[in-house]
Amino acid sequence: MIMFKSQPVFRILLIGLAILCAAALRADASPQFSRIIEDLPLPEAFQESGSPAVFDSSEGRLITTSGLCLCPLMAIAEFYALTLPALGWHAMPDGGSYTRAGERLTIEFVPAPTGKRGETDQQRVLFRLIAPRASTRLEE
Repeated sequence: MIMFKSQPVFRILLIGLAILCAAALRADASPQFSRIIEDLPLPEAFQESGSPAVFDSSEGRLITTSGLCLCPLMAIAEFYALTLPALGWHAMPDGGSYTRAGERLTIEFVPAPTGKRGETDQQRVLFRLIAPRASTRLEE
């Protein structure tokens, strides 16, 4: 094993190169979106799971879906706080809901089963979209 303790400049260059490579990989990654809610972005480590549900009526549509994320809860919340406003969503004061053109998106975080050491390894995220029939998203 090669040790670089006596060469701090070389270590700094290696660290810088690693950061640049990671940034380049992240920039090339195409964004992931929900298969059920067409313009709902998903964090990188998110996997949609379970059975989504779509309820249609003459008054509107209710869509629910969920998934697991190997991210800390705060990272997921921050992801949505940053990405949803760019898609036209406005955060509601309750901290877990967003509105857009008559639609309401609710995001609920539920700790997933605990790991071997009693720590939660992943977060379950539940999405609920209510779209009234008058919404432009439901026009056919």
